[in-house]
Amino acid sequence: MQNPNANLQNRKAPVMPDVALEMHAIVRFAAEPPRPGETAKAAIRRAARRLRISYRRAYTFWYRQPAAVRAEEADALRAARLDLLALRQRQLEHELLAIRAELNEEDPRATPVDGFRAPVAQRNDPATEPGVRGSSASDHRPQRMTVT
Repeated sequence: MQNPNANLQNRKAPVMPDVALEMHAIVRFAAEPPRPGETAKAAIRRAARRLRISYRRAYTFWYRQPAAVRAEEADALRAARLDLLALRQRQLEHELLAIRAELNEEDPRATPVDGFRAPVAQRNDPATEPGVRGSSASDHRPQRMTVT
């Protein structure tokens, strides 16, 4: 007669669903941004390269098929995600500086307010220019019209 517990001993422990979903989300994040016309294989390969894991391991996380996730592996992927977030933050800050520089080149007369500039439409509105009629509360007097 066969031992009923023998079957349980040969089975792998199931992966906790939360960990599997977290690893799936990390691999998907590492593959961003998606490129037009790109296959899933290319996205998985890019994620694997960025996370420094094998293509096959990234594939199992991508399709939520891991048999097991070691704690060390999960911690390494979490750390890699933080590194990717820091890299993305630096990229966005650089892009924001480039946008601000370009806006300053367009209209050097405009002055920043609290570190931000007014939209171009507001800056070019003559009513908001200092010294132009209609720019202050005292200039809202009715004007005399002359008919010729």
